[in-house]
This record gives sequence, C-alpha cells and structure tokens, in this order.
Amino acid sequence: MILNVLFRGDYSYAESESERAALISRVMANLQGEKSGLGYISAGDDAVFSFARSRYTNETFDWWPDNYLHVAANPSTGYGGLIWYVSADRAEKVEDEVSKHTWVSDNPNPPKFDPRVVRDPSFPRFHDPRSAIPIGHVRDAVEEFCRVGTGDRPACVEWARSDTHGARLD
Repeated sequence: MILNVLFRGDYSYAESESERAALISRVMANLQGEKSGLGYISAGDDAVFSFARSRYTNETFDWWPDNYLHVAANPSTGYGGLIWYVSADRAEKVEDEVSKHTWVSDNPNPPKFDPRVVRDPSFPRFHDPRSAIPIGHVRDAVEEFCRVGTGDRPACVEWARSDTHGARLD
C-alpha cells in the first residue's frame, strides 16, 4: 500500500518505512496553526493521510482512497486534532461499528482554554477543546496509522463520534 498525503494542495507519497518516517516528520514540522497580523487571518492548515494501492493525484477522477486521517496542529498552543473516517464502500465491506462513523480525537482531560486547532481550514472551523490532544499524541497516532498501513483508525488515542468535518456529536 502507498501512503498518499495531501498537504497544502500537493500530494506526496511514501512506500518504504523510511519514506513514511521522513514524510511524517516533514508534515508534522510544517503544520501551521492560526496566524493573524499578516493583513489577513490564516486558520492554519491540515494534512490528509490515506493509504491506497496507487498514487492518487489531483487529476485522478475514477477512484478515491477509502480511508482518511485528517491531521492538524497548532504549535503555539502545543495541541492538535485528528479526524478519521472511511468511504461508504469500505464501511459496507468491513461491517464494523467503527467504520460506520466519522471519529474525532477525544481528550479525557481537555485544556481549560481554546487551543485553536483548525478542523476545517476552508471555512474555517476549529476543534472543540475536548478534541484537542497534545501534539505528541497526534504524532503517535499518525505514526501508528502509517506503521499499520491499512488505513484503520489508530488505537493509541481516544475517539468521539463526529460529523465529517470533525464537529462532535456528544
């Protein structure tokens, strides 16, 4: 399986363990949090990690990956967030409760402030503080996702059900 990562409008790929580690490091080091004072406000950015049998591009229209891990971080606050889901076709094939839903990272001890972690940079919308987890935990989940290589939801963090944009349903 090939790791496909969409970050800032461009796709990057990794096939070997060393390529995956390098790609994770590059993305995690460059995720930007919310910024102002630029003449405009930037909500920050996210990256989308997926596994597929081929390289997906912006010109691919006849298939899509069947798994998605959205990753965001705000280095200035030390928190990040995750959104995970699979395609309807995959959910039907797998037939488990996890795959039927979209999930957002869950922090049982959330920060007492809003860490301003973007969950949808195009709108923009931000993660609920209960979904913000320390950046180190975000990286652990990304590394697990990439190590396992199936597109399955990482097990090293807790999750809560959400809509497809990461808004919690609880």
